[in-house]
Amino acid sequence: MTVTVDRDSSASAPRSSNFILGKESPLPLVRTLFIWDFDWTIVNCNSDEYIPSQFLGDKAIVHKFREGLAKHGPTKWHEIVASIINECIDEGKCTRGDVVEAAESMPF
Repeated sequence: MTVTVDRDSSASAPRSSNFILGKESPLPLVRTLFIWDFDWTIVNCNSDEYIPSQFLGDKAIVHKFREGLAKHGPTKWHEIVASIINECIDEGKCTRGDVVEAAESMPF
């Protein structure tokens, strides 16, 4: 799952100082938060439910998941989760830092 939290691909965006195969990367920096899904293996919970429930509560998450599944189907599960988290950020219900803190607080 990828949650895009802040994206600046304009020409004025800072360039990467990282080197790829000995050459400086010409690509602009893109600020994206990646979340890997290790439910019930590395973490002792379902991160897909745990992280957004920290901002919206359990009842709201159940409702949003049901809406997403009815609209997009189960094969789009990770996209549904990402859209819920992005919606929280866009609506000011959480920040990027809140998402990171929620991930850090998952039981393991």
